Amino acid sequence: MIEMHNIVIIDDHSLFLKGLEGLIQEEFPKSTIHCFESIDDCCKVFQNFDLIQLLISDIELPNENVFEFFKCVKKSHKNLPILVITMHKKLSVIRKCKRLNINGYLLKDDDDLLHEALKEILLGKTYYSSRIEKLYRLYAKQLNTLSPREEDVSKMIGLGLSNKEIADKLFISIETVKTHKRNIKRKLGLSEHSDLIRYANEHFLI
Repeated sequence: MIEMHNIVIIDDHSLFLKGLEGLIQEEFPKSTIHCFESIDDCCKVFQNFDLIQLLISDIELPNENVFEFFKCVKKSHKNLPILVITMHKKLSVIRKCKRLNINGYLLKDDDDLLHEALKEILLGKTYYSSRIEKLYRLYAKQLNTLSPREEDVSKMIGLGLSNKEIADKLFISIETVKTHKRNIKRKLGLSEHSDLIRYANEHFLI
């Protein structure tokens, strides 16, 4: 039963961390919950996760690479379920989580879904909130129209690179970069360059 499980929570916002701990403890009073504000603090206590049945983490922690941490955890403890609870709705983040087989994904205001998510994930199932799944399908449908090269250009636009910088990195001409930009805007239904920058930043970058 979930009440007997050891659960690790990592989040750098102490108020949210304590609130989440309280919600889980209230619903499952026999759970043992370990709270940390950083991956480093967590790893100082747990050199491995053999005794942990669930890892809950935000996706963005100061000065730490959360995705690399997830990769390491999944590599050494492939059966350990991971639940992401975050404010991020970006396609790039959701896609990375799906590629890493992250078991669950909630937004931080999905508190009414927490109990159900925990139960499903600890039963070996996946649980991405309906809002996240809807966003993922919507974004994926739009971005599936882009070619791999157009996606590369979009990422660089989001990073703020100039046409010349993009051309140099991709070994193409500046005119080709401009053509890619026109095609991207047409496919995504965008008109202004500022819209393209905002879209690229929101959907391609963490």
